[in-house]
Amino acid sequence: HTFTVNVVDTQAPTAKCKDITLSLDAMGSTTVTAPQVDNLSTDNCFFSYSSGSASYNCTNLGPNNYTLQITDGSGNTGTCVSVVTVQDLIPPVALCTNVSPINLDANGSFVLNATTVNNNSTDNTFPQCAMSYAVSLDGGAFGPTFSFDCSHLGNRLLTLRVTDAAGNTATCTQVVDVKDVTPPSITAPANTGTFSGVSDNCDFNVAVVQQPDVFVPGSCANSFSIIRSWKATDDSNNMTTVSHTVFVQDVEDPIFNIQNT
Repeated sequence: HTFTVNVVDTQAPTAKCKDITLSLDAMGSTTVTAPQVDNLSTDNCFFSYSSGSASYNCTNLGPNNYTLQITDGSGNTGTCVSVVTVQDLIPPVALCTNVSPINLDANGSFVLNATTVNNNSTDNTFPQCAMSYAVSLDGGAFGPTFSFDCSHLGNRLLTLRVTDAAGNTATCTQVVDVKDVTPPSITAPANTGTFSGVSDNCDFNVAVVQQPDVFVPGSCANSFSIIRSWKATDDSNNMTTVSHTVFVQDVEDPIFNIQNT
């Protein structure tokens, strides 16, 4: 007698996973394959990997679940789940645009946005994931903006900090010249007297100097005008000159003396 014996494998393979950490490359991506997460899976005969690869980018930073599936020669399968942690260790490249000089306004202030200082800084995760920008002055605290005032006049060290989606940072610096370009305000007298109402956006002790009077002859010997001027100069050498005219007139009637003959 002859007979056929069918040998059947009904035992599923045992999939064993390990957790791994992958870093994004210079293009901002990384890929996991089945053998990378296999932790000595077993089968009573043999098996092959039936789960494909998975790609990650900056939107996947942190832990991600990857399912490993293996299949033996009889079609039996086993699965396990690996935690793939995606990280980015490549810092951005910070590029600054020249924003000097910083001219204070009539109120003695100027607000600078960090995005204004950014000059197309780059990163392996950008533009798929946004970057953030912050500025600081003279090594102070960073913020999305910086408010300049009169206390910052002169050359100052401005730093731009660029942060990518993974928290990697880079900086660039430049020296900015903070200037007061607003001249002081001064009011000339309406008629006689002296100036009044001196003010300035930064200087609280504006220097005022009276200029030499200018005499303009009138139509007769006793009639003339005087142009009187004052020049106000602040600490940044901004100047304003105001003047008024004093008219000197002969308002006396003539006196006739009649002699008897």
